[in-house]
Amino acid sequence: MKRQILFKTIILVLIGGIFFITTCENNSEEVILIPVKKGLTWGYVSPNSEKNIPYNFDNALRFSEGLARVKRYNKWGYINKSGDVVIPFEYDLALDFSEGLAWVRKGGSKGGKYGFINKSGDVVIPIGYDFALDFSEGLAPVSKGGKYGFINKSGDVVIPFEHDKTEDFSEGFARVRKGGLAREGKYGYINKSGDVVIPIEYDYAWGFSEGLALVEKGGSGYINKSGDVVIPFEYDYARGFSEGLALVEKGGKYGFINKSGDVVIPFEHDKTEDFSEGFARVRKGEKIEGAILVGGKDGFINKSGDVVIPFEYSFSLDFSEGLAPVEKGGISISRVM
Repeated sequence: MKRQILFKTIILVLIGGIFFITTCENNSEEVILIPVKKGLTWGYVSPNSEKNIPYNFDNALRFSEGLARVKRYNKWGYINKSGDVVIPFEYDLALDFSEGLAWVRKGGSKGGKYGFINKSGDVVIPIGYDFALDFSEGLAPVSKGGKYGFINKSGDVVIPFEHDKTEDFSEGFARVRKGGLAREGKYGYINKSGDVVIPIEYDYAWGFSEGLALVEKGGSGYINKSGDVVIPFEYDYARGFSEGLALVEKGGKYGFINKSGDVVIPFEHDKTEDFSEGFARVRKGEKIEGAILVGGKDGFINKSGDVVIPFEYSFSLDFSEGLAPVEKGGISISRVM
């Protein structure tokens, strides 16, 4: 099975930041601010240049729930859309706000501790966990002493620390792992009471999306919320459903299936990504030289499989808010895993 890691990190961050549009939650007025880099510093601009936030940051990311996380002097904090620092630069790592809270870390990647803050910067769940993920559907997975459980927004443990790995809740289910590391253990699903509702028997699993979950048992297939296999384990690689279709690979080529398992876009692309806003970016002409994938051009297809934007870009990202970042010229390089 192939896995690819793009080495064009700088382009990914820069172009992705430039084109990721954030929308103000104010219903009466839309404010668009885009994180951009100029020289070595980051700031924000609006598409019409009527509003900006000066280039004062070492790193700047998109706005989420009205605040953006920014970095200065190797510490993270948060600003509002006026550019005011509303949460000081005091965290070694921080993530976007989700459901009104953001997880933050104090200390290094080894030995650091995690907790949660609100939009006023108050620590509402103490910084004492070995690891944490975002709140989703009212709960957040956290780890302590090598085991994972879930807390609510009051910090109460509502699902005990008894799993070897957990992920966020999605559509009422969370995937959990028992035993081993990563692909050495087995995966299943729990509900919000902590009950195992789909047996822990899969080689790997992902969150539910549009009523189905991608799981592996030999090959890749899909189950429903009753645990029934609705699309057989016959694919070399697959993704979760997005906009009614799922990306799948067979024989080194990529196509798309619907929720009945019918192939609706043939296996004819060298690389594809999920559909976003009705378009999927695809790659043609890539070739392997040793363990490296080189060459190829990106374009975009619609849900009928028609090429609607030609294969002429050396690099691209998905559509978001009607725009997609692309690069023309240069060489795209990735590694075969």
